[in-house]
Amino acid sequence: MAGDIVPPEGRVCKMCGVWKPLSQYSLTKRDGYLARCKRCCLDAGKRWRTTYPEKVKAARRRAFIRWREKNPRLPPREPLVTKEGRLCSNCSQRWPEENFTTDRRNADGLSRRCKACAKKMHAEWRAENIEHVREKSRRERVDWYSTLSVEERRQRLLKRKYGISAEQFASMLDAQSGKCAICDKYMTMGNQKADAACVDHDHETGRIRGVLCSRCNSAIGLLADDAALLRAAADYLVRSHDDTC
Repeated sequence: MAGDIVPPEGRVCKMCGVWKPLSQYSLTKRDGYLARCKRCCLDAGKRWRTTYPEKVKAARRRAFIRWREKNPRLPPREPLVTKEGRLCSNCSQRWPEENFTTDRRNADGLSRRCKACAKKMHAEWRAENIEHVREKSRRERVDWYSTLSVEERRQRLLKRKYGISAEQFASMLDAQSGKCAICDKYMTMGNQKADAACVDHDHETGRIRGVLCSRCNSAIGLLADDAALLRAAADYLVRSHDDTC
């Protein structure tokens, strides 16, 4: 209608004295908008809570009492951790601590879900959001190769995969006189050739055993780090050599 009053697009904040659009003000039931903008209200609230901490505690205590009256206490739940193991929040089964990953946010340092449930839920989420996963991997791959140098990538890989710094890796290499711990050949740094220096570690415990060349490291990895298989392979080579002689 022609007689209707069109509200202004903005107003001057009563506290800071700056003109701001109406989106920067909170709505009220009485006159539509507060006299102070949202930022000034937040700052005033912070100052009040700092000046009157006891009043804040009393107000929170009264609010909790009112909330408890509306929401009576629930019956006691089953204990989370017992001698039989830890309770998984997803499958409601008790498993040993080895079946849970670490999570510092919880009091016992373990995650709420067991490894099997977490793996299943992660697989389901990944299947539902496969395009998001692919796009994120693409961005990380572009950032990895475009923003980091070869030396920076090597340092990050050492820290992320083995938990050691580039200086610690260099000292390990110096302790072996720059030679492979198996074939006793000199190794090089920072390339993908057969004589490149690689960290050798136990895949079960994660313990670092030494530094090997890329060829020897791949060889024991293909034989599953099994000493019996390696000895059997050596015996096979000896027998084959004796048969041809």
